[in-house]
Amino acid sequence: MYIIVIILLILIIFILFININLAWTGDISFKWKDCIKNMLIKVKHLILNQELDCKIAKENLELLSDILNNANIPFWLSEGTALGARRDGNFILYDDDIDIGIWIKYYKEFKQIIPQLIKVGFTVDFQVYNNTLIWISRKGVKIDIDFTGENIICVACKTSIAQCSTCNPMLKFLQKLEYIDFLGKKYLCPDIDYLEYLYGKDWKIPQKQKWDKLSYL
Repeated sequence: MYIIVIILLILIIFILFININLAWTGDISFKWKDCIKNMLIKVKHLILNQELDCKIAKENLELLSDILNNANIPFWLSEGTALGARRDGNFILYDDDIDIGIWIKYYKEFKQIIPQLIKVGFTVDFQVYNNTLIWISRKGVKIDIDFTGENIICVACKTSIAQCSTCNPMLKFLQKLEYIDFLGKKYLCPDIDYLEYLYGKDWKIPQKQKWDKLSYL
């Protein structure tokens, strides 16, 4: 019964936000089949508590990186992805997505690359906070894109989104982005101060469960 309720809730959320999705993508031909397939894979991942597929996660990050770089849209690894890159040199297996940040001033430019993302298999699944948080997926692995700036609502908060209504407290930790080697490519990533702000002084100690440290990785 519990599993059925979870599935129904996820399907309801999916249906509620699909209209926002279509409005945001405009005249772009939306891949309904891919979107539904991504959603079903994510439901399976949630129910079975499966580990993140690091191979697909790497593919997705590289595809997105190539498109963003060609469009001159800088981004950085954030939250759980930054933690895994700094601590483990890999994605965190018990995480369920990839996290990146983009400055809000590049939001219009990002909208223009949506057709390219769809062309390589991504779907735009979810948008909230005036579209400053966007989820895209490919092969069931989600990328959280957190648009960041002064007085903008961010998901990358200290303990939960309820305790950090805007990005403002975090902005000072994003002034020291540096390139790091991650799975064969270079990516911008915040420094140790950012990780200590989000995860505490013991950020190097892996937690057994995703929710031990944050409401959002």
